[in-house]
Amino acid sequence: TAHSSTIRWILKSSVLNWEQVQRLDAILAGSIPIHGRWSFPTLEVKPRDIVKAVRSRMEQTHIRVREVRLNGSAASYVLHEDKFEPKWFHLRFSNQIPC
Repeated sequence: TAHSSTIRWILKSSVLNWEQVQRLDAILAGSIPIHGRWSFPTLEVKPRDIVKAVRSRMEQTHIRVREVRLNGSAASYVLHEDKFEPKWFHLRFSNQIPC
């Protein structure tokens, strides 16, 4: 399913316990604001939707996505039970560009 594949790309580099998987799922399902500049509005977007859209676009152009990694305070929040919500996260798409 889409849910399990989303979790799978994070699990490649770490073995998560059930509580960590639940925190990861909450981050991926929650909305984050992407602030526009000048007259552009702020958008509310789910990280899970960003991953799906970027991965799909890359694969349409024949760029194979090997893995997607979550970094930043969101990754720390998933791995360590902090009492604060993450302020930022960084998604890194590792790929293989065709020759």
